[in-house]
Amino acid sequence: MVDFLRISRLIASLKKLHVDPATAIIVLVLFPVVRVLLKAARVHVKRWGAYLVEGLLYWLSRLVMHSLAARLTLTRYCAMQLEKENKYVYIPSRFDVKVEIDRVYVTLTLNYQGRRQATFNHRTLFNAGNRIRIVGDPGSGKSSFAKRIFRDACRESVDQPSKGRLPILVELKNLEIPHKVRDEQLGEWLLKDLRRTVEETSLYKVGECFDNYSTTTGLLVILDGLDEVSSARYVRMQRAVNGLSDRLGDLGTNNVLVVTMRTQFHQQVREAFRESLGQVLFIEPFSPTEIFEFLFQWPFDGNSGEMISKIYSELTDRPTLREMCTNPLVLAMYVAERQCGSRAVIPESRTEFYRRVTEELLIKRRMAQLGPEMAPGKLREQRERILGRLAYEHLLDHKQTANSLRWADALRIVKTVMQCDASKAESVFLDMAKETGLVAQERPGETFRFIHLTFCEFLAAFESVEGQEDGWERLRDAHKAFRRVG
Repeated sequence: MVDFLRISRLIASLKKLHVDPATAIIVLVLFPVVRVLLKAARVHVKRWGAYLVEGLLYWLSRLVMHSLAARLTLTRYCAMQLEKENKYVYIPSRFDVKVEIDRVYVTLTLNYQGRRQATFNHRTLFNAGNRIRIVGDPGSGKSSFAKRIFRDACRESVDQPSKGRLPILVELKNLEIPHKVRDEQLGEWLLKDLRRTVEETSLYKVGECFDNYSTTTGLLVILDGLDEVSSARYVRMQRAVNGLSDRLGDLGTNNVLVVTMRTQFHQQVREAFRESLGQVLFIEPFSPTEIFEFLFQWPFDGNSGEMISKIYSELTDRPTLREMCTNPLVLAMYVAERQCGSRAVIPESRTEFYRRVTEELLIKRRMAQLGPEMAPGKLREQRERILGRLAYEHLLDHKQTANSLRWADALRIVKTVMQCDASKAESVFLDMAKETGLVAQERPGETFRFIHLTFCEFLAAFESVEGQEDGWERLRDAHKAFRRVG
């Protein structure tokens, strides 16, 4: 009753003040509600505003940092890379032949074999995707292709640093994964190792430049020679490459990963990369037009037109030789031999071609340099036994990286073949390396390599047939064991 009287008095008072009671009640009720809502809205608007301002500053910072990194670091990094050894390609021959890849490179055709037929080259490669496997036969030009797209990316980034990618070229045979790294961390480790590789240039803030490009216009990571990783290290390397693909995807959509490998090797491991490296491109052999283009671009001494015409006529007249020279390495070796003044080598098969070139390197190069010091047959036999056993044992050892052989094994085999002490053995092997050019030191006193993996494989095959009992069967069994590991 009392409350009713108070309300009645309040209404009467409002009427005296000419205030509508209904309006007053609405104001009294809604005002506190509106006040609370406005207070809450102010809190949220402040939070949203801070988020928006921080976001704008973040993107502005990225743009500014990208521009600074492009002009202060990336252009210098790419200019330095263009002057390194990746500018050359080495051709096995009687003499050391080193030519600039930008001069002799012939555009390789890459074929996509899927639901749609398409072809690509070093200029259009990235139209195929940003996770690519490059597959080809031995000597088909995989490493040259890797160098070419790396150098093209460097030049593009020098010309347009804000739009280009930061390119990195790595030979996987030289990559050692520490045992302490857990399997689930291999991708992250490989990403950090790439960053460490870039930082070795010691350029201004190059690590920060790496980080910036990984989240903006992208990195171009080229991993060359997956097939040259030793079988003992392969499983972890495979996980590292797959993990790296995932990490690059997490960082940005512009990051590109390219991995090269041999066709035979790819048949064994392709399922492991179906998700992480979805696009597979196969290098096609040279066409007759591309063979002529290669000859036209080769740095001949003297009358190049006459030499081009002579070599091309030899290839045209001999279909077997022409078919072999659709392989870029074989063609380059043939041209290098002809340029050196040797008589035309007309082999009936690729094996015969390698046999003749190897013979040139084993004995005739030495005789041309110093004259005959001992019976050529005896000299060739000794060197074939030494290098053949080295190559054969190397292919049987799954722990060794392809074409990276132990120096201690060389001295052991030389001691056995030559019946000499360790000091003499080292002198003999060093002389052999210098005189033949077939092998070269990688890390003095630790490892050496053949001038090309195909020579290692040829000499191993020769040793398995000529020098080992059941040698071919042992090589076959070792290959089967690796396929089970892969």
